[in-house]
Amino acid sequence: MAGEEKPDRACDNRDSATQAGKTRKVRGLLDIVVAEAEGVEWQFDLASDDPLSGIGLGLWASPRARELVVKGLLFERWLQLEEEIKRLKRPAGRPKAFDGPLSNIDAQRAFALWEFAHRLGAGIKKRPFDPSIGVGITTRALIGLAKIVEADLSPDIKPLFPSMTSDATLEQSVSRGRAALGIDERWRSKTCEKLAEI
Repeated sequence: MAGEEKPDRACDNRDSATQAGKTRKVRGLLDIVVAEAEGVEWQFDLASDDPLSGIGLGLWASPRARELVVKGLLFERWLQLEEEIKRLKRPAGRPKAFDGPLSNIDAQRAFALWEFAHRLGAGIKKRPFDPSIGVGITTRALIGLAKIVEADLSPDIKPLFPSMTSDATLEQSVSRGRAALGIDERWRSKTCEKLAEI
């Protein structure tokens, strides 16, 4: 009939989607404005072919506008990564002597020699492994033996006692680790026993 208005099919589809309890999928700013004006729940159409569909860019945005949005997103991510790198960087100055049981190379070296000393002592004395019994062996002798053992390891394994590092440097490192782990002059340590779960 001439005076009768034809209903808009898009409006009918929107109303039926709303009545069915579904949310309207939007792909751009204009879709959001229309959905908000109609009081309809909406969500971004993430299944669309447009990788920028969730940004709020209009469907007819120019290639230059899309390029600028992508550059802005990349720059934003770059700043986040830069902040993360700053957070992960070691602070300037001398490192803390002890952050955790085996968190630094000094403690790792001392712990390795602690176990090595007790295994060696148990083998020589023909007794069971018991770290509560003291072992009388020098740090220098243990470092020398550790270097010999590590020489036979796979080249993929990073050695705790590299052959190019001087014995004096390694002794200082082990000394710091011993202090951190509470290893006494006879290689006894309650901390090491707990770490070894004895």
